[in-house]
Amino acid sequence: GQAVTTEEFVSAMEDASKVDLTQFRRWYKQAGTPEITVKEHYDASKQTYSLELSQLTSATPGQEEKLPFHIPVKIGLTNKNSASLLVQEDSTEDSVVLNLVKDKQHFEFKNINEKPVLSILQGYSAPVKLNFKREDEELAFCMAHEKDDFSRWEAGQQLSSRLILSLIESIKSGGELTLPDYYIDACQKILTNQTLDKALIARAITLPSAMYIGEMLPVIEVDAIHQAREFIYAQLAKALKSDLLQVYSDNAQTKYSLSPTAMGERFLRNQALSYLMYLGAQGETLAKHLFQSADNMTDQMAAFRSLVHHETVSSEEVIAQFYQQWQKDNLVMDKWFTVQATAPYLLRDASDTSTTTLVTTRIDQLFKHDDFDIKNPNRVRALLGAFCSANPLCFHDSSGFGYQLLGQYIETINSINPQIASRLCVPLTRWKRYDDVRQKLMKSQLQRLIALPTLSNDVTELVEKSLK
Repeated sequence: GQAVTTEEFVSAMEDASKVDLTQFRRWYKQAGTPEITVKEHYDASKQTYSLELSQLTSATPGQEEKLPFHIPVKIGLTNKNSASLLVQEDSTEDSVVLNLVKDKQHFEFKNINEKPVLSILQGYSAPVKLNFKREDEELAFCMAHEKDDFSRWEAGQQLSSRLILSLIESIKSGGELTLPDYYIDACQKILTNQTLDKALIARAITLPSAMYIGEMLPVIEVDAIHQAREFIYAQLAKALKSDLLQVYSDNAQTKYSLSPTAMGERFLRNQALSYLMYLGAQGETLAKHLFQSADNMTDQMAAFRSLVHHETVSSEEVIAQFYQQWQKDNLVMDKWFTVQATAPYLLRDASDTSTTTLVTTRIDQLFKHDDFDIKNPNRVRALLGAFCSANPLCFHDSSGFGYQLLGQYIETINSINPQIASRLCVPLTRWKRYDDVRQKLMKSQLQRLIALPTLSNDVTELVEKSLK
């Protein structure tokens, strides 16, 4: 119950464990995230498996040279039949914590009768970057068979990211888009695994976000990222249709509960629904029924988002129904605005080639809505903030409409709430990460803002820093 220092906390851990944590204290004194590079070697004649682990932390301002961290690396080994292998001769444990305390260390495991599959950083044993080159098929194996929940999820994220990046290259070159069978098979094994935690399954079948993928590219390819992710979702929905329908049915609930088990079931069911929406009318029917029958906000919001984001026939109807039901609840109305502002097809209009006219109309309707108040920070974040930060496909439309919209509202909000105006600037300040056309459009808005005579110090500081 006392306010204590970091040093006192670590000393308490040291006293209790009788472990010398002197080197471990560098985690509190050195800036930056260490990167671990992993190299493995299997010697079939000696039946030994060896690991070479090395760590490197990049220089940061004021700390050009970094001393080695004490990094606990928890690992496990499995064979091709997904059976765990003993990693220590004198133990029955199938995992071990390797203490990486030098720049480079070697670890050897004996009596390993075949090349194992390495499970590393189990339980997220250390907050590090991992450089471990492995084949896609091995990642798919880990995704389907890993014993450790974190390692299973991480393998899936790595493989999904690789596939998305590969699809982006195919899109740019005009090549054929395909999804490998081993990935579909791994997703099916996760989806149908009866022993896994339901929330883990839901997380494991969720693709890396567009923002995460964008950070992996030298230039953020907005349209290609969206197309690649949509392709994977659609292909998995088609290939795993019966499994998704079964999961959706099996996790239906007759009574609302706040237990972790019930929450996991709702999470998984709604993730299955997000895939089933790619099947068209069948998905829409399920979502509309869930929207009408839901007895909790989690389910109703999932159905509402699915119907709106997939531009279904029912979307306008549920938008009106949701508003009538929740118009007196400000927090829920923030969600109502956000769901519409983040619809990825906001620019699409099958009957009009002038997409800018359409998006102006829809956005204008939301900004002119009686429940939108530009002086309400939460409502501004729910609509304008969500559109600019969580709807990359529309905000970064090559017409520059999104940039112009944000620039205009920053100018207006600047005199009302400089702090909010400053935070809204952030999407524009990342202009150097995009292609030349988008860079020019984003930069022009920043230059227009900095030229305003009444620009607040909050916004000025951010914009000037971005333009330097």
